[in-house]
Amino acid sequence: MRSAYAGLLVLATMACREPTLVPPPPLPDLEVPPITVQTTAPAEVVAGEVLAVGCSVEDPGGGTLEPGMPEVRVIPETSVRLEDGRIEAVRVGHIEVACAYPDIDVVDLVPVLTRIVPGPPTQLTIDVDAPMVEAGGRLNATCTATDLHGNATQAADAALELLPSDPLNPIVGRQATLLRSGRYDASCALPGATSTNRRIEVVPAVPAELLVSRVPDLPVYGTSQTITLSSRVVDAFGNVVLEVQPVLDSVPRGTPFGPDAVRFEEDGDYTLTVTVPPPTASGTALVHTEEVTVNGAGPAIRCDSPIDGRMITASPGSTLTFTGGVADANAIAGVQVNGQTVAVAPDGRFQTGVPVVLGQNFVDIVAIDGFGIESTRVCTFLAAPAWFPEEGLADDVVSLTLFQSAIDDGNPQGALNSLNDLLTAVTDSPGLLDTLDNALSTNNPLKNSCDQSVFGVCIFRSRIDYRDASIGGPNETSLTLVDGGLDARVVVRDVAIDVRLTGTIDSDVTARFDSVNIDLGFDLVLDGSGPGVVVRSTQVDVSGLDADLSGFPGFLEDILLFIFGVLINDLVEDVLRDQIRDEFGAILDDLVGGLDITSLATVVEVPRLDGNGTLPLSFGLGFSSLDVTPSRLQFGVATQLTGPSAIANPSFGVAVESDAFLSTIATSRSAAAGIHQVLFNQALHALWRGGLFDAELVANDLGGELPDGLSARLRATLPPVAELDGQQVKLGLGPLVIDLTYPGLFDEPLSLVIGARSTLQVGLVDGDLAFGQLAVDEVFLSTPGVPLDPTTRLVLEGFAGALVQRIVDGALNDAIPALPIPSFPLPDDVVSFGLPAGSELGIRNPVLTTTPPHFVLTGGFGVLP
Repeated sequence: MRSAYAGLLVLATMACREPTLVPPPPLPDLEVPPITVQTTAPAEVVAGEVLAVGCSVEDPGGGTLEPGMPEVRVIPETSVRLEDGRIEAVRVGHIEVACAYPDIDVVDLVPVLTRIVPGPPTQLTIDVDAPMVEAGGRLNATCTATDLHGNATQAADAALELLPSDPLNPIVGRQATLLRSGRYDASCALPGATSTNRRIEVVPAVPAELLVSRVPDLPVYGTSQTITLSSRVVDAFGNVVLEVQPVLDSVPRGTPFGPDAVRFEEDGDYTLTVTVPPPTASGTALVHTEEVTVNGAGPAIRCDSPIDGRMITASPGSTLTFTGGVADANAIAGVQVNGQTVAVAPDGRFQTGVPVVLGQNFVDIVAIDGFGIESTRVCTFLAAPAWFPEEGLADDVVSLTLFQSAIDDGNPQGALNSLNDLLTAVTDSPGLLDTLDNALSTNNPLKNSCDQSVFGVCIFRSRIDYRDASIGGPNETSLTLVDGGLDARVVVRDVAIDVRLTGTIDSDVTARFDSVNIDLGFDLVLDGSGPGVVVRSTQVDVSGLDADLSGFPGFLEDILLFIFGVLINDLVEDVLRDQIRDEFGAILDDLVGGLDITSLATVVEVPRLDGNGTLPLSFGLGFSSLDVTPSRLQFGVATQLTGPSAIANPSFGVAVESDAFLSTIATSRSAAAGIHQVLFNQALHALWRGGLFDAELVANDLGGELPDGLSARLRATLPPVAELDGQQVKLGLGPLVIDLTYPGLFDEPLSLVIGARSTLQVGLVDGDLAFGQLAVDEVFLSTPGVPLDPTTRLVLEGFAGALVQRIVDGALNDAIPALPIPSFPLPDDVVSFGLPAGSELGIRNPVLTTTPPHFVLTGGFGVLP
């Protein structure tokens, strides 16, 4: 107020034509309008966004003043954050915003009221109604969300997600019906947000079914031979109930060997009974009976170590000492093991070394008594150096690897075949210029004030209004793999800003920036909800300012240089950096986070060998690893294949050579996927456990020239095992215990045991692995108690070959799910950048190779057809 009054006094004195030394009369009391401050701010702003505040000062005459730099005062201060000269909204609630000018000690006494509302959800928290659920029950989840600054926000679209995924645990919204027992990580899923995890355990329900298998499974047992009834108790959903111990009894009474085995010292027929007492699903005891025959006549052959039909831990290529025994009332004339004569001790024991292979190992034993009567037996054991739980989630069985050419192929203007092409689309999109135009328009006028005044009278005024902007290009982008993530480099070239100068001088002025250089760092992370992207660092600088300011007064030239070099420069830096960071970061996060392997989880309905229905094979997956180096980006996917329980034979698990499954792929192509052979053995084990290889077949089921009336009831004691060998797959199958009716060959049904080793060619057909050109390399066949002449043996070996062919076709080509190769769905919002929304990025034109123990698919990276 004092400065305004002094101005009036000076003007009054100058109005006298002849100055006088007489003091002027006192001035009348004047009500001089005060200096006023005006604040503009939006009524509402989203947390995380910049609070756009405008400040202006009017002098008593209504003119605009520029009394220094204003301060923006916010109450409460904790609701905002100052960053890079900008005010960022942080805490949800109402704030008061007022401009102040410390140089003249004035402040806006009527602050603007602004409401800060939550930003989009970035962090989800899950809660569940019960961390332990009985199979068949339901799990309800509650999802809460916070934005980037911890403000509570809406999570209405968040859905429950379980890893590993399993199609037999259906999820609708935030409720899951849990049928498969096991441990799961539950999280809330929402694009662009990470989630906490809750460990969920699904426990089996009460026993509903009792499964029993004989080990070994023989038509006739010798005296003193141990007979094991292996039991498997399952609930109504096929989950194994481990806490229940079935009770074994026999009539007539035998000698117990532990809780599940017995042996008999006399010939005869025996009834073995296994019982599970209540509580059960039916409320009554579960009972299973087996009729066995014990007969000590003829040379009896025992497999003592390893026991027939059992699994052992041994390394392929090693030599195992096999021990067995023979007994006969008429003495033993000789014993051969795998075609080699072995010495027999007086007590009938013998031993010999046998080489170990991965999977099925067959020991072919022939014993001849003193009268030349021959007995044969094939003893089979399953060997592996390591085992993986049959219902476990095996980490890194499937891998997807992107090399630098898939990250940036160096041709951003070509087809969409690298992640950098997405960055180029964002940089070259009209949206970038539109956002810059909107930001500059919002700040209009860029200047509107007096530049020079004399005695308080403005003699030179200027107003600067933003008019238009353009980006001439050509822009440059690059994307580079680094440890832990990606580094992006963007150069936006030839940014022109047009302004209109009005006031004392009217003129159009254009400022050009040679380039805006933006460096962004992104970390790739893996949490319970899957992979995601986090911005690690940002850096931007503008270079090469050029504006034709010739002809303007020096002071105005300085003002324009300040406007262009500071105000517009900062706006250009902020807008382009934020737009590219946010848009590309969101696309990259959606793309990587959209690597939704849950969509690959499926149930494969495998036709049963006898054509009587199907066996459901549940294929579950989960993320297991994410590793980024300067040479490649690799995702690891865990797999789990489970099915119903139909047989009770004991198992160590899935045979593996090592429990480290991640592939190391070297290729000149852009992308690759590795599939460890354990995936196929997981499937084969699940099919075996589900009873696929326990079937009753007739001649028409097997094809070939087999007689009408032929029937074969078969049971598999051990799961098949596949091993990758070059471009082929070796498959061990057996032992198969078969009750065979073969008209014209036997007058009575015959019990025989067969095993086989076969080789299959493997190829890629329409993206699926296909097996063909089966070659049966070896057949092992024995008929306990029944000698075979060469002609009969040849006929039976032909039958065994047809049987193996039928089993392999059903077990592999019909059963193995389509190769689970992850791909990246493009998010819907990329359509604004001219990109094909709804398409998927993945391995194009794949070529199948093998690097045992991995199948390897290599190809280009791009939009899948």
